[in-house]
Amino acid sequence: MLATGDETGLLKLVRISDDVVKSFGEQNREKAIVGFAPVTRSKFMLARKDGNVEYWELAYDETDGYDLKYLRSTEVGSSSSGVVGLYSSEKYDSSSSLVFNEEGALSIISHNHTSEVLKSTVKGPISAVSSCAGGGVAFGGRENDLTFFDSNTQQVIWNAKNVPYDKLRLRVPIWITAISFFNAEQTSLSGGCKLVTGTGHKQVRLYDTRTEPRPVKSFEIGEYRVTQIQALSDEQNIYVSDTVGNVYHYDLRNGRRLHALTSSDGAVRHMATYDDESTMVCVGLDRHARWHDINSQKHIKSVYLRNRLNACLPMRDDHAPAAAKKGTKRSRQDDSDGDERDEESVGGGSAGSDDLEDVDAFLGSENGDDDDSEQDGDSDEDDIEEEDSEDDDEASEDEDELEDEDDEDNQSGTD
Repeated sequence: MLATGDETGLLKLVRISDDVVKSFGEQNREKAIVGFAPVTRSKFMLARKDGNVEYWELAYDETDGYDLKYLRSTEVGSSSSGVVGLYSSEKYDSSSSLVFNEEGALSIISHNHTSEVLKSTVKGPISAVSSCAGGGVAFGGRENDLTFFDSNTQQVIWNAKNVPYDKLRLRVPIWITAISFFNAEQTSLSGGCKLVTGTGHKQVRLYDTRTEPRPVKSFEIGEYRVTQIQALSDEQNIYVSDTVGNVYHYDLRNGRRLHALTSSDGAVRHMATYDDESTMVCVGLDRHARWHDINSQKHIKSVYLRNRLNACLPMRDDHAPAAAKKGTKRSRQDDSDGDERDEESVGGGSAGSDDLEDVDAFLGSENGDDDDSEQDGDSDEDDIEEEDSEDDDEASEDEDELEDEDDEDNQSGTD
């Protein structure tokens, strides 16, 4: 399952097994969805551009299948640019969320029914935010270098420094456009953390708050501004997207580009991985949600969602009944226009294989009967041929006897 939010304010739920899309809400660009924050496995919060935040829950109904249920909403009192979840150890066990805007205004919203809102401010402008365990939040923007913020004390606890001057002795401009933590759920504020950033000047920078404020590693990529960055838990591999829809896989150890995933037709606005980091989904200006297999680096599928997308939230369906999980099996065959055809088979797992074995056995028995009938037909034909040959032999013997009798009559006549 995948929840998406677009710039017209529509919330959509995509069922990946059969590409069924359900829409919720009304179109209003002032209420554009700017981000998601998970609360539990089945519950999440979304933030809208006008400052409204809403709580939704993924539910299952035996009649209608999966659906989203609206719970409640609250106001933060100012416009919003995004939202991130705040949690102590696991992102699906969140106690509050942080809503921010470009000017640096922060609103920490408790997930209890009182929806208490705490206000704070940091230096702006802000164009990228990411959170980690323990309530840590990283900010950055244009001429606003990386900042580490403790949401518990509402204080800035770490500030990054810019890289040294370039070869021409000129200051390197700052413009952070994307932030991602390594092992965000295992990071602690006291023990330090590792995170990677992307910039509007085509740079990727690795930071370690335990060592020094300057980047541990910095290198340039591609030709276009970085829009999103996704760090994997192995602390070596990252995925970077740009303003023209390219998604690249880089090895941080040497800054080498390893793979280029299937590109989009517009800038990627959000990337996210599923829990096991085997699949990554990208959404953006081309109105498609695209899934990629991280292990094989291949494009899995895409779904057209009509509007330009701002954010997405992968959701697991492990709370559903077992019968609902079987669904249909799909095999991918690319059409000439890039779409995909589906092949459905009833059931799943060992039960489906047993049914196939029974069918094969049944077909085999029919084929065996056909073979036996064919063999019987062949034996009948052989018997007929043998009878025909015996008749021919008898006819030839009768002709020989008649010829002998004629010869005897001729001889007696001469005598």
